[in-house]
Amino acid sequence: MKTNKDLPIGVSYLRVFYAINASSFFLTSLIFFDYLDIIILGKIMPIIPTVIIRIILVTVPLYLVFGISFLTKKAYSLAVVYHLFFITNSILTILYYIDKKIIFKPFLETTIKPEYKTARIMDLFGTTPQAYIIQILSTAIGILIILYLFKKRKIFTI
Repeated sequence: MKTNKDLPIGVSYLRVFYAINASSFFLTSLIFFDYLDIIILGKIMPIIPTVIIRIILVTVPLYLVFGISFLTKKAYSLAVVYHLFFITNSILTILYYIDKKIIFKPFLETTIKPEYKTARIMDLFGTTPQAYIIQILSTAIGILIILYLFKKRKIFTI
């Protein structure tokens, strides 16, 4: 493993980005486990798939925190797939916000369970301008990271 001084500054930033992702997914899953549903392609998942998906959402970025440090091709490939997945999901989510009758639904969504929905909570989610901004920012950040990874692909050698 290269030391932090040997890593390009962008890779160090990616490690921090993945650590923030992993910890935010972990804390969200831990704190709001009973309040949130996971929806895949428009279908609410039962408890076992929900737990598996939450574990994956924590472990993939956690793996990337360490894998990207070794500059391996596996970590590089996983990072590209990870970001392509979330870019595509964000675009599909925006399209779904615009027209609910769209054929392609987002791959992965999180929603508040119906018994916990209130008018005040629903203002934070759904088709508010904040929701659009979050999805657009997610897409833009993902594209920037993909471009950076493609630019630096030669340093991932093992």
